[in-house]
Amino acid sequence: MEVLLSLFSFLSSLFPSYKHTRRARDSTAVLFDGRLFWGATSDPGDLAEFDGPALTLCVYRSSETSFCTEVSVGGESRDLTFRFTLPFLPVFSFGVENVASRQLRKKVSVWAQKQAEVNRAEGRFGGSYAYELDPFEGPRCTGVSIFSGTLTFKLWQSSMGWSSDSAKVAPWKGLGWSTNYRLADIFGREKVSEVELHRETTSIEMPEGDYPCEVVLSSRESRRALLPWTSRMTRAYVEMRKAIPLPGKGENSYDCGEDAVSSMSCMTDSVIDAKLKLKESVMRDRLRRGGRYWRPEAEVASS
Repeated sequence: MEVLLSLFSFLSSLFPSYKHTRRARDSTAVLFDGRLFWGATSDPGDLAEFDGPALTLCVYRSSETSFCTEVSVGGESRDLTFRFTLPFLPVFSFGVENVASRQLRKKVSVWAQKQAEVNRAEGRFGGSYAYELDPFEGPRCTGVSIFSGTLTFKLWQSSMGWSSDSAKVAPWKGLGWSTNYRLADIFGREKVSEVELHRETTSIEMPEGDYPCEVVLSSRESRRALLPWTSRMTRAYVEMRKAIPLPGKGENSYDCGEDAVSSMSCMTDSVIDAKLKLKESVMRDRLRRGGRYWRPEAEVASS
């Protein structure tokens, strides 16, 4: 990732432009989020309102066992985006924003309206509205991905959805082409084995006291008959002997009271790291739902 950030910094030196870098508040999800603007603006302080062309780089964590390499065209401001994902590694997303001219957007909009009229006249459900066909209203994606045991190919696939009618016409005349294949049918069924590596009884320190728990580290291996490699990962399972309280979500009448966390699993090979992840998750939810000074109704005596 450091190499990519250095490359982004080098690109910024090639333009007589303004570089604007920001980090999301939730640093556990977004590692880096930066934009490199180029163009004319009278005041560098107006970058927050500047909608000129920009190169973007976003790096964020992902806990999904997925692979993805996709190119997206269109969207409200992201004219071109490339996204690359490997299982349990950070997701890298490169983009170019605000490079499509107003004239081009207008021409595409007029074409989308005419094509939508044709689709309605021919009785096709997919692409019967202009906004479904206009890539600047909803991005179109082309690429390949593997998620939840399914291999997916996309060609000019719309973010608006999918229709069986779209497979009968060119991708740009409908909602795009998409086809799925189960990995079990291609490479054989997945065989999974898990071995316990370590078990420890400990406690998690919270502001109001300590909560006893048990942490189990295990090694998980999975492979398919027709694939030459084995996938390995180490997970931690945290089981609380006494649940850690936190405010309810407050979205419904039944979750306005006090809630609690009784277990968690995460990708790590360290007991200390697993405890920290659970504590950070609870403290983040407490702050978001109950505020900075929230405390549980029943205090816990430290052991």
